[in-house]
Amino acid sequence: MHAKDGSVVRFFATATDINDRKRLEECERFLSHVSEVLASTLDGREVLQKITELCVPEFADWCQVQSISSEDELVVEAVRHSDPELNKRLENLVGRSVIVRNSFFGSPQVLRQAQSRALDHDATLRAVRENVPDPEDRAIYEEAGLGTALIVPMVARGRTRGTLHLVNVDPASCRSGLTVEVAEELAHRAALAIDNSRLYEQEQRIASTLQRALLPAHLPSHPRIELSFAYRPAERESRVGGDWYDAFAISNGEMAISIGDVGGHGLEASVAMNAARQALRLSALEGLSPARTLRRANTALMLNDEHPLITAIHGILDIERSTFRYSCAGHPPPAVAPLSGVARYIEGGGIPMGVELDATFPTREVKLEPYATLLLYTDGLLEFDRNIERESARLLEALSERVHDTSSDGAGRLLRHVLNNRQLDDIAVLSATILPARPETVELKLPAAPSSATIARRFVSRYARVAQLGPERTFDLVLAVGEAVANAVEHAYLGASGDFVLRLSTNDGKILGEVQDLGTWREGRPSPERGRGLAILRATTRRLELNRSSHGTIVAFAV
Repeated sequence: MHAKDGSVVRFFATATDINDRKRLEECERFLSHVSEVLASTLDGREVLQKITELCVPEFADWCQVQSISSEDELVVEAVRHSDPELNKRLENLVGRSVIVRNSFFGSPQVLRQAQSRALDHDATLRAVRENVPDPEDRAIYEEAGLGTALIVPMVARGRTRGTLHLVNVDPASCRSGLTVEVAEELAHRAALAIDNSRLYEQEQRIASTLQRALLPAHLPSHPRIELSFAYRPAERESRVGGDWYDAFAISNGEMAISIGDVGGHGLEASVAMNAARQALRLSALEGLSPARTLRRANTALMLNDEHPLITAIHGILDIERSTFRYSCAGHPPPAVAPLSGVARYIEGGGIPMGVELDATFPTREVKLEPYATLLLYTDGLLEFDRNIERESARLLEALSERVHDTSSDGAGRLLRHVLNNRQLDDIAVLSATILPARPETVELKLPAAPSSATIARRFVSRYARVAQLGPERTFDLVLAVGEAVANAVEHAYLGASGDFVLRLSTNDGKILGEVQDLGTWREGRPSPERGRGLAILRATTRRLELNRSSHGTIVAFAV
């Protein structure tokens, strides 16, 4: 109040403490952030990691999340310490049950009563001393710091799923009632996130099991086609999707093959995969062309209001004409690897099924040389890396090097070679090697490397199959070629790189073989395992000739 002269004669003021209101607003913002963070993933491991990141250092110097296992044990699922070195020590506890479940104090008590417990310094020490029987585990907790603790039950859908431990290293520290309320709400939201992730992962496990059950475990056999397949589910079950491969006989001279990828993941993708695969089968068995087969499958797919996008290749191997007539619906292009020479991609293209009801799919045809390998695959084989162009080139390189012929599991061997332990999505691979009707003269050029011996033997086995040799002559031929190739690898190039050529032909019921290199023969000291190659060649062949010159060596034989 002012006097007439303007001076202040009395002063009235009010003061409002807004700290509590500000703290409440901050807590509400924090919990809103918690919900956003935990909703960002359904991966169980990521959820647990994010919980610990939210707690430290916001609420504690270090924290621990425990869950109840299927064996009713308390298992340490995640830890986090503000000190990186102590964090490494705590990580030794993850995945283990270190606390006695039937104790009457600490986290077992919190689990039974589903109520939070604030422990002072003495109670915190007692909880570790009574509940952790292993002295090494106790030492880890003691190093982390046992000041005071708050143990909060993690309850979701009426069930206690585990406990959240918030620990401060200062023995004199304490927590306000508001902090406890926020911690309990955090634990509740975290428990819901963990529960949702586990339900989701359970669905993915079901999808993965269903996916494997729906895919063919065996492919049809034919004397002039060698089929090989491989399927590898995604590294994370949450990414298991609808990749498929298939092959079935239409007639004695035709075999249908298909491969595809359903957009999305999980149970719905697996179900859509099976529906698409069966639709292709039924249409192909009715005699429809590959293009009409895809068109009918697309029409059936789009009868549903909510349908996925599906990429696929469906085609027919005409065995007599040695052709592959196919149609593509937005799928990665097939690849062809000739017996000798460079592998190449053939045309793909088209649009995925599920885009347009009246979509048309182009029909293409490619001639397959004798012993050529046709490869179909899903995009996971290439798209695990950001550089798809580089991985596409690596796939062709592997096919040109006939990596698929270094094992009886050709498609699987190729898949492992290309991925080199890197993977994200699920992958399906299907290969078909075409054999000729008669054993014509063939020539195969390979590097003088140990792996080439396996490739040569597999090729000779195919040649013997075409020539309809009996088991004994097949054995002799494979053994003779193996020894001749081993001689070229060991003796021709004195440690330098080089190639050799394998030639096979028939004459008067005999199989004629030659292995030629362009190196200089060198004698080697026989080892206990080697050194008997020529003796084996003489024992398994009807005729053997060894021609050495400055231009190389030719080992010729007849079986």
